[in-house]
Amino acid sequence: MSAEASLRAHTTQTGSLWYRALARATMVVAAFCAVVFILLLVNLIQSRAADPNQPARIDALQAQATQDPGNAQLRQQIQALDLQLREQYFHSRAFALGGLYLLLGGVALFLVGMQTLRQMRGDLPLPEASGMEQVWEQAALSRRSVAILGLLLASFLMTVAVLSRHDSVAAYVKGEQVAQGGAAQLSAAAAAPAAAAPAEQPAAAPAASP
Repeated sequence: MSAEASLRAHTTQTGSLWYRALARATMVVAAFCAVVFILLLVNLIQSRAADPNQPARIDALQAQATQDPGNAQLRQQIQALDLQLREQYFHSRAFALGGLYLLLGGVALFLVGMQTLRQMRGDLPLPEASGMEQVWEQAALSRRSVAILGLLLASFLMTVAVLSRHDSVAAYVKGEQVAQGGAAQLSAAAAAPAAAAPAEQPAAAPAASP
């Protein structure tokens, strides 16, 4: 075997190894995208399954606390329910956005990997396939790309569904945010005149008579 043939065989073997490694990595990325999609779907179901009666329960407890202001246990129960409701609401929103960003990155990596595999397959001296085999191969690649893009579109719609909630839980959290913001503005407005008022100067002592 000549040196040129040996070099060509080594190059072909190395290229085939890189091709197989990239193909496996691309499939791992596709599996990652599928897992993220499933988690986003679970997050959507959990956000929609939130107890719609919990805000009304908190309002009822707050009415009881108004009639019994010295009940510390009742206030703690209200704070615990309020905190639980807020954590669930904001966690579902953050998870939806984070999952969508992860899926965007995964889809980008998958598309880059598929394009690189097509280029490598054209460069490597692989066995010639028949016309029907080439048609099936191109169809398989197209189906994978369409499936991944479909996952991305569905994930985007699920994220929008989570962020645009209009149930009683979302109304309660948004209403409390507005109330807290209004209270903060009133406190700042009340403190501003006091801070701007000049400090009273002590009265001057009367001059001593000669």
